[in-house]
Amino acid sequence: MEAILSTPNIVEAEQILAALGQADIEARIIEDNGTFISASGNIVNYRIMVNDGDADAAKRIASDYRARNKATETMPWCPECGSEDVSESVVRHKHGSIWFLVLAPIMLVVGFFSPPFFFWLFTAGAVLFIIQYFIGYKTHRYHCNKCHHIFKRY
Repeated sequence: MEAILSTPNIVEAEQILAALGQADIEARIIEDNGTFISASGNIVNYRIMVNDGDADAAKRIASDYRARNKATETMPWCPECGSEDVSESVVRHKHGSIWFLVLAPIMLVVGFFSPPFFFWLFTAGAVLFIIQYFIGYKTHRYHCNKCHHIFKRY
């Protein structure tokens, strides 16, 4: 058996599996959660496995599927009206969540009354929370041009 594709999207994996089934290629999906975190940031990846003799044809079918569905993958559809006329905006926040600054002193106090190992652990965590606050983050918002609904992708 040979892996032809690895994806964090189970829906995509099942649709490629169905396309392979229509071409009479025996395939199966295997959950790959052996790594701590995959490159995409998800915890689980799904691998599509096929017999060695069918690997080339299966790779062609999977790449054709991905090429056909690339346009629908980039922009979501509106959850309110179902329109695909959606525009994206990226909002850059200069500071992280205020909860990082609230939890940092609490972690320092807990660490102060803990054994030495936990003191250093909680102190390091508090410092990382403070640094995370000052780094900031980005959020992606989508705006439906038909019904003017604002939503997140996931």
